[in-house]
Amino acid sequence: VNLDAPYTFDGVDDFFYVADHNDFDLSATLTMSAWIKPTGGGDTWQLIMTKNGVDGDNDRAYALWYKNSGQIYMYLGDDSASTNMNTSGGTIADGTWHHVAATFDNSSNTGKIYINGVLSATSTSLTTSPYNTGKRFTIGAVSDNDGSSAAEFQGEIADAKLFSDVLTAAEVQEISQKINYDISLGSIGNLVGWWKLMGAVTDSGGSGHNLTAVGSPVQ
Repeated sequence: VNLDAPYTFDGVDDFFYVADHNDFDLSATLTMSAWIKPTGGGDTWQLIMTKNGVDGDNDRAYALWYKNSGQIYMYLGDDSASTNMNTSGGTIADGTWHHVAATFDNSSNTGKIYINGVLSATSTSLTTSPYNTGKRFTIGAVSDNDGSSAAEFQGEIADAKLFSDVLTAAEVQEISQKINYDISLGSIGNLVGWWKLMGAVTDSGGSGHNLTAVGSPVQ
C-alpha cells in the first residue's frame, strides 16, 4: 500500500512541467490518463495535462481538462483551428477521487473519454489533429516555455500517464483499478511517461521525462 500523500495544487500558480521533447509530439494516436480530486473553486477551466502554450500563437496540441461544473473535456488544436469533446455535467464530484482518461485516433477522427473505467463520451468528428508545438508538457496548468501559466488546477492529481497509442476500453478499465497501477503487470505498452505525483516526481515509466515544479505544490 502506498501511503505517500499526493501533491496538492493551489489553483493559483502550482504546476509541473517537462521541457519540450519529441516523445510528446503525438499527432496520430494518444491516451491521457490521471486520477484527480478537485476541491471546488478556482477557475472554471482547470488543466489536468497538456502539450501546449497559453499565448494563442497557433500551436496545436492536446489537452485534458476539468471544468468545475463536473465535466471532463479533451481538446485538440488552438484558437484558430480546434476541436473538443466533453462528458455530461456533474460527472465529477468535488472532494472525491476519480480516474479520467481520454483517447484520440486521427485515422477515424475519434475521441473517447472514460470516467472511472467506464466510457462516458464518444466523438467521431475531432477533425483537428495535434502536432509538434515546441512547447513544454505540463500537469496542473497550461504554461508557455517562458513560465507564464493559466487554468491552474485546484485539488490533487496523481498517477498521470501519457501513452502514444489508443488504449482499448479493457485497458482503460485495467489502469482505473487503483492509483499508480503498474502497467508492467499486464500487456499495456507505448508509455510516454508515468508520473506518480505521490512523493516522487521522476518518470516512473523509465523514459527520463522527470518533472520540474513551479509554484509550491505540496504534499
